[in-house]
Amino acid sequence: MSQDDDVADVKRVLAGDTAAFAGIVRRHQGVLLAFGRRFFPNGADVEDFVQEVFLQAYRRLATFRGEGRLRSWLLGIAYNHAVRIRRSRVEYALPDETAVEDHTADPERTVLRREACRTVVRAMRRLPQRLAACLDLYFFFGMTYDEISRATGHPVNTVRSHIRRAKQRLRDALSDDLLEGCYDLS
Repeated sequence: MSQDDDVADVKRVLAGDTAAFAGIVRRHQGVLLAFGRRFFPNGADVEDFVQEVFLQAYRRLATFRGEGRLRSWLLGIAYNHAVRIRRSRVEYALPDETAVEDHTADPERTVLRREACRTVVRAMRRLPQRLAACLDLYFFFGMTYDEISRATGHPVNTVRSHIRRAKQRLRDALSDDLLEGCYDLS
């Protein structure tokens, strides 16, 4: 996925080549589907959500300035749309504990990686949602602090603080989980 391809497609769409938007959809549909699953458990709701996000993005394409990644801009539209849909407290669901894919041929490594992911996701579920959402966007979606700030509307320093607190709480929770596992303290 190339930023140059995104910028070229945006320019083509704005110049009247509406078919170029299909390239944007192809490149970013997967990340928006994954993001939509964080908010909506029903697959049909997720698909409707993604379709609406792309519709909003198409209508607002002229506002994309190209200063950041198109992917982050789309995730910002998605985040704000999800918040509007849910209106009340956003119930942000973290990724499925089994969603980690490992394409190596080593089955032992695959099992260890899945178990590590399960442990981290379980610990993330115990975090306050505002911290979990920022941490998820940072690690699982690869967004920068600035991009998360634009997507969530939180000031950059608040995003930085949320991620730092979330990491610390995860460290504490994971060390407690490991100690309990090693010494059977549960």
